[in-house]
Amino acid sequence: MAQRFAPRFNAVSLFTPGENNLSAIFRWLLDESETHGQGPLFRSRFINDLLGDDPARWHGARVTTEVTTSDGTGRIDLLMESRDGARCAVIENKPWAGWQTDQLFRYLDDQQNCRTEVRVHALVGHPDASASLNQHWSESTATPLPSTVTASGYDAVVTWLEDCAMICRAERVRGFLNDLAGYCREVILSEPSMEEANETARIILAGGEEALAAARSIAAALPLALATDAARRVAGSVEIVGGNPTVRVDISGAVIHFVLFGDLTPWAGVTDKTRVETLGGTLAWAAPERQWPRWIYVRKIGVDGRSLYDAARTGDLDAVERLLPVVARTMIGDAAVPS
Repeated sequence: MAQRFAPRFNAVSLFTPGENNLSAIFRWLLDESETHGQGPLFRSRFINDLLGDDPARWHGARVTTEVTTSDGTGRIDLLMESRDGARCAVIENKPWAGWQTDQLFRYLDDQQNCRTEVRVHALVGHPDASASLNQHWSESTATPLPSTVTASGYDAVVTWLEDCAMICRAERVRGFLNDLAGYCREVILSEPSMEEANETARIILAGGEEALAAARSIAAALPLALATDAARRVAGSVEIVGGNPTVRVDISGAVIHFVLFGDLTPWAGVTDKTRVETLGGTLAWAAPERQWPRWIYVRKIGVDGRSLYDAARTGDLDAVERLLPVVARTMIGDAAVPS
């Protein structure tokens, strides 16, 4: 198995890229003319999923790294400029490093002197990107945090990379993206490596064909079994959506499906968009090429969403039972969750 698949091999890990190298790689991905050959595909997904903006507004954008501010006191990790230069997005890459004094405030002020529209977005390795951003901003100025200054955790960066790999048509680039996502998971997010899975695989293979057949049957049934147990705990039901067993919860007339097991990037969908908007919900709708266009990544719903993702990944059904109604309530606003 090792000779054929090399499951522990990760090309990116061999070079252990730091912050500057990661910024250079992101610039490469965001540049439509680069050698990955995918045009604006990766940039469009980044703009849509992380910046929450319309990719069409950034057609022909130019992306540069290590841009010195006008006063010479700072260096912007990534600067994405619209074709006419009137708009820009300052992207601050912070996988490990702490904030510099007044950093984002200074970058925003610097670019507002020469642009009509400025976005600032931080990629943060902190487990709660929003809390980290709010604390940094409050320490920088008494001015309220503007809506144009936002942050994403590196879990969202990993999701972006994995999504890019799924839609990338070049096999070599797809392998690189998966390796890069794996590196970020292990080194930045400190998620478990493949070693435990490799050890389990060795145990199964040591049992011969009978053990392998039993393992296949268990693996095929496990997502459905876990979803069924989770649905029972929250007084929901199980439905198959997009080929995955989902936990269906009806909250004040808004039906929410959570894919919690059997998928590396769990998401939740709401079948009645109008109803959710009436309830004051805050949902992000995906691009049409998605397998199921009505969904939001569970990990993007704050600390509780991240905790629910972790609970689903580890099969902690007690935590799922506790967190799923909380996340559902967050998705649709103030509507009551059925007891």
